[in-house]
Amino acid sequence: MQRASIVLKQQFRIDASNATVQWINDLIDGRPIGPIPAGEKYQIRVVDSPVDLHQVIKGKVTEEGEHGLSRLLATYDWPYASAKNPGEPNGRWCVEMHREKDGRWATGLLDGDNRGYIAGSADAGPGSDRFCLPRNYGISSNGSAGLGKKSWAERPETVDEVGSTFTIQGFDLNYAGAIIGPSVKLREGRVVFDRSTSCSSAATNKREGRPDYSEQNLHNELNVLLKRGVHGLYLFAVDPALQAALKAAAQR
Repeated sequence: MQRASIVLKQQFRIDASNATVQWINDLIDGRPIGPIPAGEKYQIRVVDSPVDLHQVIKGKVTEEGEHGLSRLLATYDWPYASAKNPGEPNGRWCVEMHREKDGRWATGLLDGDNRGYIAGSADAGPGSDRFCLPRNYGISSNGSAGLGKKSWAERPETVDEVGSTFTIQGFDLNYAGAIIGPSVKLREGRVVFDRSTSCSSAATNKREGRPDYSEQNLHNELNVLLKRGVHGLYLFAVDPALQAALKAAAQR
């Protein structure tokens, strides 16, 4: 019996032109970041803060209606565990950031800020200097009775959460808002991966006597996150150099 082999070279998840797909691949693969292709139906936008990113995604969900499938995602650069977080009032693991006096966003909350996630808080709105949203399934499912085994992105409360590769891999969104954390940096004009700032032990643990696959694993993580949005991708990067390069690419 003869067997035919098929090699899958491209997965058509995103509804974009070849030029847009190439731009995303260039970013992920560490090639120079060129101008974001103009005149595309596929939307790529770079926003100024994680707070703005959350507002944009919530706006997309409002446009889409009750079953809107647009969500926030982030690289695995904030701690997460199955056990409760002893440092958060409700035991949640959150993506936490604050804006420094010079305007840069840094990971973690300000010293003394132990409030954790505050549902409907006014300080989560536009112009806020504080960002704190739960990770994967961090919000209880009150009001979601009957959803059964719905996936993470299909649950309405997760519009106020931040997903990861573990909650989104293999699932498509309409629009993805990606927080690119500190494990992804721009150095000498190209993206590099910093294993020391990743919180994913599965991606960065090096077994004794074996090659270090950390960089490839972090590359794969970024590839998954940036290709979840079928119709658009919204970006914010924690690394100031990368954020500046993305903003410049959007303005050319």
